[in-house]
Amino acid sequence: MQLIQLQYAVAVAQHGSITEAAKSLYIAQPNLSKALKELEEELGILIFSRTTRGVVPTEAGKRFLSGAAEILQKMEELQTITQQRGEMLFRLHITFSPYLDPIPPILERLASMQHSAPDTDWDIAFIQTGAVKAIEALTGGESELAVLCYPERYHRFFQQQFTKNQFDIHPLAQQPFYLVCSRQHPLAGQKQVNPQQLTGLPRLMLDGTLPSLSQRQRREVAEYFPNHRVLRCSDRDLAFSTLTALPGSFLWHPPMSVPQLERYGLSQICCREAGSFRIVAAIPPKRSHSPAVRRFIRFITESMTDFYNPKER
Repeated sequence: MQLIQLQYAVAVAQHGSITEAAKSLYIAQPNLSKALKELEEELGILIFSRTTRGVVPTEAGKRFLSGAAEILQKMEELQTITQQRGEMLFRLHITFSPYLDPIPPILERLASMQHSAPDTDWDIAFIQTGAVKAIEALTGGESELAVLCYPERYHRFFQQQFTKNQFDIHPLAQQPFYLVCSRQHPLAGQKQVNPQQLTGLPRLMLDGTLPSLSQRQRREVAEYFPNHRVLRCSDRDLAFSTLTALPGSFLWHPPMSVPQLERYGLSQICCREAGSFRIVAAIPPKRSHSPAVRRFIRFITESMTDFYNPKER
């Protein structure tokens, strides 16, 4: 039995609904239902009776929930004591794609915490890596939150990984491919890109860990990804510098904001017919997070939804 299972059961009892409890916990409803079923099987009792109006604790369930609530209350008291002593409140490792910059919403949350809770401590690590390696970091316990970005054509593969590992997935955005290049690039400023114009030009790739495509997918992609020189960069700043330093080089990328383009001296051309990127947040469902970490993850996940879906570009 894990602490997170107690939190799940108590939340369901408080809301009287698995759906509403899942929303408050910010996890997928099927994952919460499965976790409850596993807990009931482990205990050998039925905690809740399912009705058309929601869920109601059984007599055995009431006794269990009373003890679970006491345990959770003691844990909160211990966390309060730890915080009062000035020790670390929470530790969080965030893995994100080199195609993305999820840090602004995170810093927004930290700035808010500094203002509202100046004594709050944290230890946050930012880890930039490809989508496949980010999933490995989640399953291996090296990361508590991953912000992934991958081409739409790989969605079936990643959906299988999400289901297999029972991740809680929060779609953030789906954005078209943009051709990003330096302002000195021959294609800079154009409204359309002819695939033939890209043949022989150096193409930069930021994620070298993507799975292989099928023969059919490779044929479909061939039109907008003709044979040319390829450079692989694991760091986005290095890639953006390379676009300026290497004549003719380009990068397929989600849309960038005007300040980002100005900062790196870049230009971008929308190429919707070339495909789109999916951006999602992935969270391991059974990790026993503290209430502070859960609130933090929920806040930045909601903030990133707005961040990746701006009204104007």
